[in-house]
Order: sequence, then C-alpha cells, then structure tokens
Amino acid sequence: MPQSSVENAKLEHLITTVAHLEEGNNNMSLILHSMLSKFDQILEAIAGNAFQAKQETALPELAETPLEELEPVKEAMANLEKETQSLSQVLRVMLNKQEENDSSLENLEVQISQLQEEQKDVKNKGGFWNKWIT
Repeated sequence: MPQSSVENAKLEHLITTVAHLEEGNNNMSLILHSMLSKFDQILEAIAGNAFQAKQETALPELAETPLEELEPVKEAMANLEKETQSLSQVLRVMLNKQEENDSSLENLEVQISQLQEEQKDVKNKGGFWNKWIT
C-alpha cells in the first residue's frame, strides 16, 4: 500500500508538472506568434520604405535635396535594421525554448505512461495473497 501511494504521489506530481509546462508552452506560443506578427509588420514597413525610396530617387526634387537632410533617414533605417536583427535573435531563442518545452512535455508524458503501466502491472500481478490483503 505505501509503495502505491508513493507512486500515486509521483504520478500526481508529474501530471501537475505537465499541466504547468503545457500552460507555459501555450503562453510562449501566443507570445511567439505575436512577435512574429510584429516582425512581419516591421519587414513590410522596411520593404515599403525601400520601395518608396526607390520611387523618390527617380524624382528630380530628390536630387536637389541636400545630403544632410537624408542623413537622419539613413540613420533611422540603420537603427530599424539593427532592431530587426535583435528581434530575429529573440525569436530564435524563443523558438529554441519552445522546442525544449515540447521535448520536456513529451518526456514527461512518456514517464507518466510508464508509471501508469507500472501501476496497472502491480495491481494485476499482485498474486492471490496481495489481492486478498488489499
């Protein structure tokens, strides 16, 4: 009997751990999707600005614009590119962590299944005296 209660406690602990990991995994997925959406918006904005800049270079007025006025735009684009790279690195780290969580969840599910099978085996293979005592 005590061994069975220990196994039940372990099983309950594993089930609780899996539930927490699944919740964390779901939250991480939502955050990751949100970040990817923002990342896509940034990339679209960069592409739109680049396209607009190409169109504007064809205009004669732009040729008359002093280089000093274009410097803030170049700096802003460089900063945006750096932020995009940083965001990309953050997303990679988040993906790696999510993959680790998925792997941990799979391992815990396997452990829970094994414990449940062991528990069934103990009940089924208890023998006459063990069944009679319980």
